[in-house]
Amino acid sequence: MFNSVVLEGRLAENPRVNVNSDGSKGVMITLIHDTGRKNKEGKAITSRINVRAFIRAGVESVTPYEMCHEGDLIGVQGEVRCDAPYMKDGVTVYPSQYILAQKMEFKESKSVTDARRAKKVAEAAAAHTEEESEDAPF
Repeated sequence: MFNSVVLEGRLAENPRVNVNSDGSKGVMITLIHDTGRKNKEGKAITSRINVRAFIRAGVESVTPYEMCHEGDLIGVQGEVRCDAPYMKDGVTVYPSQYILAQKMEFKESKSVTDARRAKKVAEAAAAHTEEESEDAPF
């Protein structure tokens, strides 16, 4: 049987990295994927897809997940997974599905992602400056 998925989308937020007790790392990312459909107002319909990746203990090099940021366009190859159902307060809970990443690649050049990041930083600095000037006592 096949269980293979290939996705392309933008990161909804920066990757979340958790260090496990054995030294391995778990990475959680959320991809925003354009479905190719539009709603009644003509806006694109998107899906938020949860992706997990694991980095084995002892890997000291910088992984791709440490180099990507919110808004970056990436491609992920992996498989669909779902944790086992469990009981909570007498009710069976069925965990949501996620993609277990096996391979990730950047779909934009570094110059494009750096330019987008610089623009966000400049906008945040400008907004912060405006807030400070509004708070001035004179």
